[in-house]
Amino acid sequence: MSTAPIREVPEMAYSLGELVEDFRVSRRDLRSGILGTAVVIAVCICLCPVVFYLKDSGLIAPVDTGDYLLIGTCVTFMLGFLCGGISIILQMHAKRHTRVLLFVDGLVSFKPEQVFSCRWDEIEWTREVFFPDCAVLAALIVHCRSGAEWILDRRTEVLGDSKRLAERIQTEAATTALPGVLDKLQSGELVSCGSVVLSFQGIMYRDKLLAWADVEAIEPHGFNVKIRGRGKWFVWATIAASELVNKHLLLGVAVTMKAEQQGTIAT
Repeated sequence: MSTAPIREVPEMAYSLGELVEDFRVSRRDLRSGILGTAVVIAVCICLCPVVFYLKDSGLIAPVDTGDYLLIGTCVTFMLGFLCGGISIILQMHAKRHTRVLLFVDGLVSFKPEQVFSCRWDEIEWTREVFFPDCAVLAALIVHCRSGAEWILDRRTEVLGDSKRLAERIQTEAATTALPGVLDKLQSGELVSCGSVVLSFQGIMYRDKLLAWADVEAIEPHGFNVKIRGRGKWFVWATIAASELVNKHLLLGVAVTMKAEQQGTIAT
């Protein structure tokens, strides 16, 4: 892993093999994002004077402390949306030249503040972050063994097909790490995937153990990942995505360990 100022391309980038895919900012999505945020800002700007006009005209004249508190809360929320919207637009504009290159052996990211490069085998874990009110991916955190982190922020980085980019990064990191993790399990070591711990015997979560032979399916569902045991309706555990790291590695290990125990697993 290495980072460098935006004007420098790290030497390591030249040893990552053949270029596989180039992800750039989608101009159409950038315009749409800025326009949509601008509309929200315009609505907030228009609503603030309306609230004060209605108050001054007596149409919504406050009669007690509760009314004043309600009006103050509404104005605060509108100002918050206004400031947040302006901040998002500024970040989108600043990151309009963001670019991510995927190579056979790693990735290189160009952002206004840095150039980042990392080999797939240097990634220690990846974590998905979702929007609080909907099961939509907001960001992907990539943590390297050196302690450095890289974040794909879909809230302000309008990269074309960024959801697929996040999937590709997680898949490549998991595929690279899988052989070493299987060797650790075979030798009796434990492997952590956040709140879930993998062993040669099975999956451990909150003092429970589900043997690999009893795993029926591992099903990602936005905020959560459901692990189903034998039996059509048996959900062994529902785990919040925020508790997990290396979700794709967990799926890969489950498929392999289940197959080794003469079974199959649906994912």
